[in-house]
Amino acid sequence: MNEKDTNSVQRFIRNIMWLVVMVPGFLFALLLARASDETFLATSINLVLIELPWIWIYWIVIYLLVNWFATLVAGMFFILPEWERAVVLRLGKFADVKGPGMFVILPFLYSVADTVEMKRFTHKVDMTTTLTKDNVPVDVIAAVDFQITDPQLVVLEVKNFVKTLTWIVTEALKSTIGACELSELLSDQLVITHKLHDQIDAKAMEIGLSAKAVRISDIIPPRRLIEELSIIAQAERGAKAKQIEADAEVAVAEKLAEAARLLQGVDGAMRLRELQALLVMAAEEGGNMVIVYPQGDPRGEMIAAATAGSQTK
Repeated sequence: MNEKDTNSVQRFIRNIMWLVVMVPGFLFALLLARASDETFLATSINLVLIELPWIWIYWIVIYLLVNWFATLVAGMFFILPEWERAVVLRLGKFADVKGPGMFVILPFLYSVADTVEMKRFTHKVDMTTTLTKDNVPVDVIAAVDFQITDPQLVVLEVKNFVKTLTWIVTEALKSTIGACELSELLSDQLVITHKLHDQIDAKAMEIGLSAKAVRISDIIPPRRLIEELSIIAQAERGAKAKQIEADAEVAVAEKLAEAARLLQGVDGAMRLRELQALLVMAAEEGGNMVIVYPQGDPRGEMIAAATAGSQTK
């Protein structure tokens, strides 16, 4: 495991173990030297400063050996957080998946192939041009949430699972969208998303991942098609408005015909309707009202006589 992959607790444990091995190692080397030569410590300074340079070689070799052994022992200790797992190999073959928490890996016999995070992550597929069932090219932008479910497959079976995910999502997009017409793609996105999720999840399980959610963020048809659809939509709205207006006129005509039938069936009803219309017109300001009756109509003669009588008075 690289140093950047270790957490603070693991670094602390490894440093402590390094010191635990280094200090006794140097003490043991010093005792071994004194046991072999009682005057070793007393004469070592003179030998270093004046006579023999080999004493330097002796202590350098001792330091390298002790440091190598201390580093080896310290590297046996691993501490992984809750969201990480380590894939362990024994003599190059898969042995176990370790973590979370603290565990010890014996050197030489066992090794850690890699550590993976079990957190959910989002993989975005950039704009991909895909043909629909009715041969309309559309640009699709999608995002998929993945989570590692089998660290062994992710580490041992796939070299770069990010690139593999890109190919899986792209293939699923082309396959799913290619089986749908443009109208279905624009109107039934929820159904399309479910189909896409099932197809991506089935492929992702083969490399140790699970598709948690699929989102189609944007579907962009060609600009020319958008303009044509806009013209068609405007024409449909105009036709619908004219149809509604014609239906309203028909409804008004039917009501007027029904009112005329009612007025003709009652004596004096038409006269009352006429007077009501005159009252409405007379209520308007700034206008003159002229009423014309056919010659010989008694109603016109009555109104004329009443008007003449009021003037003579």
